[in-house]
Amino acid sequence: MDTRFNRLDNGLIRWYNIDLENSANFRLQYIEDNERVTTLAYSAMDPAWANEIKIESGNLLFIIEGLSMYLTEKDNKDILKIIADNFRRYTVFVEIMPPVSVENVTEKSVED
Repeated sequence: MDTRFNRLDNGLIRWYNIDLENSANFRLQYIEDNERVTTLAYSAMDPAWANEIKIESGNLLFIIEGLSMYLTEKDNKDILKIIADNFRRYTVFVEIMPPVSVENVTEKSVED
C-alpha cells in the first residue's frame, strides 16, 4: 500500500508498482492507477515486467523495499539482472537487513 508517489510527485514522474497479482489487485481496490501511475501484477523475478515499463528517456529509479531480505541470493541477483539487461540508465535503492535479523523474523506473506 505504498503511497510514495503521492508524496514525491512533482507533476512529471512516471511511476510503476510491481507486485504479485493478489497484492496488486488488493492495492488497486484502494489506490487507483492514473495516467502516470501503473500497477503491474508480476513477480519481481519475472523478466516480463520490464517490457511494461514505458520510459522514453532519462534515468530510472528502482526502489526494492520489503522484498530482498526474504529472497535467496540468486533471486536477488536475478532481479538486478533483469534491471541491468533491460535499462540503460538507472539507480537501484535496496532495503537490506543483516542475516541475523531475517533469521529471527517470519514473514507470513512469503511462506509456503
